[in-house]
Amino acid sequence: LPNPLLWDIQRLYPKEFQLGEEALTIIDKRLGVQLPKDEVGFIAMHLVSAQMSGNMEDVAGVTQLMREMLQLIKFQFSLNYQEESLSYQRLVTHLKFLSWRILEHASINDSDESLQQAVKQNYPQAWQCAERIAIFIGLQYQRKISPAEIMFLAINIERVRKEH
Repeated sequence: LPNPLLWDIQRLYPKEFQLGEEALTIIDKRLGVQLPKDEVGFIAMHLVSAQMSGNMEDVAGVTQLMREMLQLIKFQFSLNYQEESLSYQRLVTHLKFLSWRILEHASINDSDESLQQAVKQNYPQAWQCAERIAIFIGLQYQRKISPAEIMFLAINIERVRKEH
């Protein structure tokens, strides 16, 4: 069975993907059964699901939403992500938890308005990108992102943007 999220899983969940590869190696050595590489992605998704207390459908939804947000950021700034960089890893981690909150109708609302204004003023391009993502999520997922969420997203976008 082909795994349509294999590429995304490999990049968004590298540790879990590596464990999936190790599992396939063990299965091959102990049972003599060679499974297709797509199974690595499915194993990784099970591991992520166990960590996040969700089901596989939720993990697929989170992965899809993360991919969409990363594409929007990449498109707006013409970025080629440095996937090994700390800033990229922080962005991915933030997007993972943001995606879970979006899909579970939860939100962060506890930031100071003056702090939000400072981020908006100091990082206008990142703020604009975060607002575009909020609009996309509103249209695509019928969810509203709080100004605090936009602020934290803008900070993480700015970190990645500065690397380029």
